[in-house]
Amino acid sequence: MPDRTDRGGALHLPLSRDHVVVAEAVERIERILTEARCAATDAQLFAAASEEILVNVANHAWPAGEDRRFDAWFDLAPGPGTLRARLVVEDDGIAFDPTRQAPPPVLEADLDDRVIGGLGLHMVRRLTDEQRYARIGNRNVMEISRTFPVTPNGAI
Repeated sequence: MPDRTDRGGALHLPLSRDHVVVAEAVERIERILTEARCAATDAQLFAAASEEILVNVANHAWPAGEDRRFDAWFDLAPGPGTLRARLVVEDDGIAFDPTRQAPPPVLEADLDDRVIGGLGLHMVRRLTDEQRYARIGNRNVMEISRTFPVTPNGAI
């Protein structure tokens, strides 16, 4: 279960439902990963997973038209030849556990026969090592993480 108190030296990203604000946060995550000598492709893929989580909160956590804010924290933990990226997102929206809500999509089915939804979470599952959700009080807390190899001399 994600821990709301474990923020350590994580970068705080205050967010809103404004997609420009969300896009800027995603770009910042990708830039930090690249500067930490994570391969560009790996940085882009983690940024894509982060974007999926953040956009879903911005679009669906509250009723349409409500001006709401939410928070994310991003941190990196270096290891021997690796870098662990973690994003924790917290909102006071409608209770929703994305790790249990969407069954894996049947990708082999014809497009007309597929159930709407679930592809975004499928992508997040494929692009990250771990996805955890908890409802703590009146807040959704979602965490994703992935450990990457770093390029030579890649210590941060």
